[in-house]
Amino acid sequence: MFEMAGVRLRYIDSDGLVDSVVPVFIESGINGIGPWEIQAGTDPLGVARANPDLFLVGAVNKLQLAKDRAAIDAELARRVAPLLERSRYLPCVDHLAHEDISLDNYRYYMERKARLLERG
Repeated sequence: MFEMAGVRLRYIDSDGLVDSVVPVFIESGINGIGPWEIQAGTDPLGVARANPDLFLVGAVNKLQLAKDRAAIDAELARRVAPLLERSRYLPCVDHLAHEDISLDNYRYYMERKARLLERG
């Protein structure tokens, strides 16, 4: 039905730990889910491996962005880089960035993420 109408992406906004309901979403025609909330315990890498056609959004732990550059680099290496290798992924924080993230840290995160996107 969606394809006949020209709708290619059927996205659902999720909150919390949704890993276990992903099969139900896919069965109902959903092919994009996000934002993946790391604080809730989600495993976007595992879900991506099990569902290679699923489009993911999020999966950046915004709490790490408030720490330092090393924490930001580690966060990007841990989830963003591997997810970009598979494509069908838009990296971003879940919902809103916290006010405790400094402007310098946020700029650094955006610059590092841009470099990863250029390679991907």
